[in-house]
Amino acid sequence: MIEEIFLGNGFAIIKNNDEYKIEWPQGPFDQAVSYRITKELVEKAFRSSNDTYEVMIYAETARWPSRNTED
Repeated sequence: MIEEIFLGNGFAIIKNNDEYKIEWPQGPFDQAVSYRITKELVEKAFRSSNDTYEVMIYAETARWPSRNTED
């Protein structure tokens, strides 16, 4: 099966069969990092830049970023 690549703002989603990975450049040399994610997270990543950030943090740490609830 051929990989499909969907480009976002600063990241890419790679689909291979029914598996998805999110990939983005990181570090001083912009080396690509890649993490396996679910289809639901793919959909979330394309909703907004804040959602993209949350998906990246979750993919990297397996934890959702904490939300600042103070105004």
